[in-house]
Amino acid sequence: METLKNLHKNKPVRTVIGILLFLIIILTAFQAGIFIGYQKASFSNGLGNKYYKQAFGGDKRGTGIMNSFEKDLAGGNGAVGKIVHINETNIVVATPDNIEKTININGNTLIRKFRDEISIKDLKVGDQIIVLGSPNDKSEIEAKLIRLLPPPPDTNGTSTQLQNLVPQQ
Repeated sequence: METLKNLHKNKPVRTVIGILLFLIIILTAFQAGIFIGYQKASFSNGLGNKYYKQAFGGDKRGTGIMNSFEKDLAGGNGAVGKIVHINETNIVVATPDNIEKTININGNTLIRKFRDEISIKDLKVGDQIIVLGSPNDKSEIEAKLIRLLPPPPDTNGTSTQLQNLVPQQ
């Protein structure tokens, strides 16, 4: 009994315990990386399958199209883009990469324009939005926050409000 109480004072035992704790921490971090990578790959795969079913009427297996993708896997925790379809329960957003993402809306979804809270009825097709949320098993995003972006300035870099102040020649 006395030897068990003094076991932690033994230098080789402390070294072994330290190595075991280090290995446990490293393996836990590695497992977390595997889990996150699996979630990201699952979302991207579901998104790709959904896209090819809609675009080509079938799945993408056997087409060899996956070899042409040069970008990383699609992220599943949000979206930025233009609204292309909207109803009471979901929004379809076209991202700058020309990927359409389905955004699910529920009673807990917060929709904001600047600091003001707005409703789904205040959004319209063509609006630019940023969405934060979580992916579901259907490769859709369960929205937690939707922020309506102000319209971009015109092509020559000035807003239309400033142009109205300048006299026309």
